[in-house]
Order: sequence, then structure tokens, then C-alpha cells
Amino acid sequence: MKAGIITILFVLLWSLVTPNAFADEKASRSSATFAGLLSTQQGDDRVVVLRKYLEQQHSPLAPLAEVFVSQADLYQLPWNMVAAMTGTESTFGQAVPINCNNPLGFGIYTNHMTCFPSYREAIKTVSKSLREDYLNKWKASDVYEIGHIYAASPTWGDHTSYFMNQIEAFKLQFESQSLPISL
Repeated sequence: MKAGIITILFVLLWSLVTPNAFADEKASRSSATFAGLLSTQQGDDRVVVLRKYLEQQHSPLAPLAEVFVSQADLYQLPWNMVAAMTGTESTFGQAVPINCNNPLGFGIYTNHMTCFPSYREAIKTVSKSLREDYLNKWKASDVYEIGHIYAASPTWGDHTSYFMNQIEAFKLQFESQSLPISL
């Protein structure tokens, strides 16, 4: 576990010193595998961190941070992946088809548009589909392999991984600011 944390910290620090966003995306490829990002800790600060991150992005999805995290835990997905997908697909819910509640671009292609009764239902449906279809059935193992199936854009995996790393870096920054100082 220590090796995984050290690897994540190294990748995050590397992405902070890389000179441009495209380089950040390329450097993040190794951290996008799910084995190193799964977390099922109870009583952690992921919900608070994700809510604050989404608020900072002016996202209407911020109040649903608990849904993102609970669905990730339920389906054994990286806790920040589905939220990161909303960054890629809809600028964190700011550019969603009218009356559609689909911030994830799920089932939207050519003349077809999948809509949901609520953002909550979209998060639940997509999380379940990621586990059952993309990971279990089609054997994808990271966001890049998911992206080849999920999206038409060849950069979907890069963008989603970039947002996952940004959320993780935000979490590390949040945790370092929350540490008590003792002498």
C-alpha cells in the first residue's frame, strides 16, 4: 500500500512540475490504472474533497459528491473517475443537453440521446455500466481502454485521466491544509 501511495504522490508531483497540460495528460497515463486508485476507506474525506473541488469548478454536481463516492465504492471504481468523466464530457455539468440530466455523455451519439430523470440517476446508471459492461464484460482495465469504447474522441482517456489527477492533487492539498500542527 505504501508503494501505491508513493507512486501516486510521485505522479501527482510530476504532473505539477510538467510545463503544459498535454504533458500532464501524457505523464498521468501510468496512474490511470484502477489497481492503484481504488479506495474503500470509510470515514475518509473523499466526499468533502470532491464537493469542494466541484464547487471550485462551479459545478451544479457538487451537492452529489456523496453519490459519486458511494457509487464508486459500490462498483469498485476509482472514487474520482465518474466525477472526472463529467469534466471531460460536460465541463463538470455546466454544458449538459437541455432537459436531459446527462453530464456524462452516456449514450449520446449521432441522433441518439440518453436522458435521465436526475443527475443522481445518471451517476448511478453510468457507475453500474462502467463496472458491469466496460470492466467486467469488455475487460477494460483503465480509463484509456474505457475511452476507446465509451467515446469517439481519441483524447477522452487523456482528458479524463487529467481530471482524475487534478482531483487527487486537490485531495492531497486539502489533506495537507487540514493536518493539525503539533510541536
